[in-house]
This record gives sequence, C-alpha cells and structure tokens, in this order.
Amino acid sequence: MSSDKGKNYKLEALRAAVFALFACWAVVLLSGWSVRDPLSIFSFAALFILFLYEGRIGKKEGSRERFIAAALFTLATVLVKYTAVSEAFDNGLFKAASILILSAGCFLLFSALINSACELLNKADAGSALCRKEDEKIPVFLKKHLLLCSFAFCLVCYLPWFLYSFPGIFDPDPINQIEQILGIAAPSDHHPYAHTLVISLFYHIGSIFSHDINIAIGFYTFFQMSLFAFAAALCVYTLYRYLRLRFGVCMAVLAFYALLPFMAVHAILVCKDTVFASALMIFCCMLTAMIYEGKIRIPAAVGFILSGIAVCLMRTNGFYAFIIFIPFFIIVFRKRWKTAAALVLPVLIPVLLIKGPVYQAIGVQKGDLVESLHVPMQQIACVIARGREIEPEEKQLIEELCSYEQIPDRYIPWLADSIKELIRAGNPAVLEKKKTDYLMLWIRLGLRYPKDYMDAWTGLTENIIYPDGDYDVAVIEGVFGNDIGLEWRPVIGGGILLKLREILLKLGSFIPVYGFLWSMGSYCWVFMFFAAYLLQQRRQRRRLIILMPAFGLIFTLFLAIPVGKYFRYAYSYAVLLPFIFCTTAGIKGSQICQT
Repeated sequence: MSSDKGKNYKLEALRAAVFALFACWAVVLLSGWSVRDPLSIFSFAALFILFLYEGRIGKKEGSRERFIAAALFTLATVLVKYTAVSEAFDNGLFKAASILILSAGCFLLFSALINSACELLNKADAGSALCRKEDEKIPVFLKKHLLLCSFAFCLVCYLPWFLYSFPGIFDPDPINQIEQILGIAAPSDHHPYAHTLVISLFYHIGSIFSHDINIAIGFYTFFQMSLFAFAAALCVYTLYRYLRLRFGVCMAVLAFYALLPFMAVHAILVCKDTVFASALMIFCCMLTAMIYEGKIRIPAAVGFILSGIAVCLMRTNGFYAFIIFIPFFIIVFRKRWKTAAALVLPVLIPVLLIKGPVYQAIGVQKGDLVESLHVPMQQIACVIARGREIEPEEKQLIEELCSYEQIPDRYIPWLADSIKELIRAGNPAVLEKKKTDYLMLWIRLGLRYPKDYMDAWTGLTENIIYPDGDYDVAVIEGVFGNDIGLEWRPVIGGGILLKLREILLKLGSFIPVYGFLWSMGSYCWVFMFFAAYLLQQRRQRRRLIILMPAFGLIFTLFLAIPVGKYFRYAYSYAVLLPFIFCTTAGIKGSQICQT
C-alpha cells in the first residue's frame, strides 16, 4: 500500500513538474524575462505547488465550463500576444514552436488557476461568507437610511472633481450635441438624441437662472453626477437588502464607486456613457430585486421598465444588449412568461416608436451605415495597408467609396474613426446603393487574408479581451475647443489640488493589483470567470441572468467597438462589477426563479 502511495506521489510530482515547466515557459514568453532570470525559477516553484494542489482536486462537477473558460482566456492571450512572442525569432519553425508553447502553457496555467479558485470558493462557502449574520451590529441611522447616506457620500466625493472641472469635462461629442440644442447643428441620432434632449432639458432649466452657457450647462453636469451617485447608492442598497450581504462588503462596494478616481471623472465627463451606465445599474438593481425577493412589486416593475427604456435609448449597443438579454430573461421566467412579456414589451414598444416614427416626425437624422461598420472597415483597410494583392475590380469598388491611396496612411490599428472619416469625406452614399457588392468584397478578402482580418479585429478589441494594455484612464480634463462660448472655469484650484489629482490618476498604472481596476480587460475576465463558476453550480445557474446585460455589452463591443483605447467603452460594464456578488451570494426564497 505504501509503495502504491509513493508511486502515485511520484507521478503527481512528475505531472506537476512538466505542467509547471510549460506554464513557466509561457510566463517567460509573455513577460519578456530571460530564461536565466531568477524570477523564472521562483515562478516555476510557485507553479509546481499550484499544479500539485490542482492535481489533487480531481474531477469535479462543472469541469466542462472551467475548460471553456480556460480555453477562452488562452485564445485571448494568444491573439493579443502571439506577434510579440514570435517576432523574437527569424526561423519559421521557432516562431510556430513559440506560439504552440505559449498556447499550451497558458491553457495549463489558466486551467489550474480556475480549478483551484473554484475549489477554494466552494470550500470557503463564498455565498455564506458574504451574507451577514442576524446579529450583525451596524449604526441604526445607517441601517434605516443606507440609500440616502450612500448617495450623499458619493456626491460629496465627486463634488471636488466637479468644482475643479466646472462646468464639466467636454470632448467633441457633447459639443456637437449642445450645438444641436442651440440650433447650430441639425438634430441627429449619431449621438443618442434622447441624451441630447436630457442635456437640453437641464440646459434650459439652468438658463432660467443664468444666461451664461457655462452655468446653464453646469446644471446638466450636476444632474449627471447626481444620477450616477444615486445609481451607485441603489446598488449598495440592493446588495444589502436583497442579498443580505455583510455591511462591510457593502461599504467596500460603496468605496469602489465613491473613491476610485476614474469613477469621479466619468461622473462629470459629459457623455452618453455615464448616463447609460447609470441606467444600466438601476436596471440590474430592479432585476436583482425581482429575482431575490421572489415576486414582482410595482416599484421594481416600474423601475425595470423605465431604466430598460433608458438603456435602449442612451446607446445603440444598449438596445442590442437588451435584445440579447430578452431570450435569457424569458427562459428564466418561462413558467411565468406572461409576466416576463408584460415587463419586456413596455420597454421595446416605446423604444421602437421613439427611434422610428417619433424621431422621423421631428426631423432627427439617423446615424449613417458607416457608423455600424467599424470592424469590417478596419479589416479591409488592414489588408490594403499591408500591401496585399487586390484585384482591379476590387480596387475600383473601394475607390468608388473613398481614396484608396490614403488608406495606408490613415489606418490606425486601435482607431476605426480615422478610416470612418475618410469614407465620410469620400462617397458614403455608394455604400447604401451597393451593400451586396461591398459585403461580397469583405467576404472575398477575408477568405484570402484571414490573418489580416484577425489582426485588425484584435487591434480594436485587444484591450477588451486582455487585461494588459497601453492606454490612459480618466486623464481627460477641460473643454474641447468650440465656438459656442463653453470653457473651463474651475471654481477651486491650486497647485496642491492639481498635483493630488495627477497622483490619484497615476496610481492605477503604478500599484499592482489595484491597477487591475483600471483595466478594461480585467473586468471582462472577471465576468468570464464568475460565469464559469456559476455555471458549474447547476441549481443556481439562473442567477447568471443578472450578469447578462454585462455579457450583452461585451459581445456588442466585440462586433463594433470604434476605439480600442477609450476606457469609457468598457465603463458601462465595469460599473456592474459589484453584481458579481449576485452570483456568489446564495438566493434566499427566490420563488420567481423556480422553473
């Protein structure tokens, strides 16, 4: 018996050593370490221990979901890093070998990490650990007024940023929307017109008190900041009341919203993304309340419908994400599908009427077709920029649309707007007339040059699919140059405040672990991991519906993200991170979810 145990241990150790070698090899390739770097030895030792532990877990329920998650993480890593890893070699065989080693090592590493993390979460009974005990003591005033206190705390934390940046932070997009309000530019749904109308409402309210455009627009910025503060407070309140989470956990969530500098910056960055993110948070809060309470109360139903309409109107991909959400919502509520339909239809019908007949009646221009084709445009542009062979009739088709010769100079891997504006400066109308011809062109070039297509897609999405990335977060400030009189007028300032702001915004690229909160890709990976963790718990899979809006948004970004280095495109699902707790805390009495 003892000899068998010894033999088994040797086999386990051999397996762990081989797996650790390949995983360490992948880490060295990714990090750029020398194979003689002492860190590689420490890495191998740590990975050897990890694989020993993971090997003793054995087969568990949900191994298929863990396998898929590991495969997706590996695919994302290889797509983003294979060029940097292989370009160190001149020989084609070594290039191929380096990519294979990277793939194998990453898959083994991610599998071990996911299996070990899931096992530790199960052993720790994460759901029970998060939930509060009946005898938990918190101040009575906070318990009774948690929503109000959380809202006030967020607002107080955002206020210095607002006063420093008064009347807010403006890039070209809101400037164009204000021009529409003033009648300088024609009404357009290129930037959601519903958002333009909200800006207009508060601008006109502000105009009652002052004819200064900066003060009038400041009313909108304050409203936007207050709306986001309310949505954050509602999230904290929802987690405390319906999930019965520990007070300390809820305070950590509050700190996430109130104290992270990029949250404050986006609260005062005048753009559709902040209003959209606020609406999405409220929508998820209403959904959580219905699921965890076990019945649909009128306030939750009204909040679900109103926030759902806002989600669909404030961003185009919000509408598509809601469409993706619907079938999963119906499946979860399939025994009460009439109730589910009664919640979904009051969202869809007004949205379709507003985006169709209503906008048409008031003369709102629709966004052009070019705005929806970021990825295909980039893929064709990448083929041309790399000097691939193009047939004469294909070149002629492209020249009908825009200047063929300018494409190589205008192609920027992470920015689709450059090619988009080149097409708009050309003849975008031909795209509408010859949709089939351009579709076939895109298919033909993709079949001939699939690697270029994949590289072009990765150039736009790499910061979404992989946590690492070279981009700034929330450093934007001031007002973009304009002719409407809008300008930066800080109410508070000074060298100390300016330096403090600079330090706070740089810490996200300086402190390990904390820096992951400043990464678009890290939020995507966290959602994927917890989806795998939740799916392995077959009785509780329906909880995943709470995260479906986030997955819907990520999926739409995969299809049509216009700029790969703007954190605001990931902001709307990053703010949903606290709803991860909805997947780990146990459902108590959620009868409405029973199928």
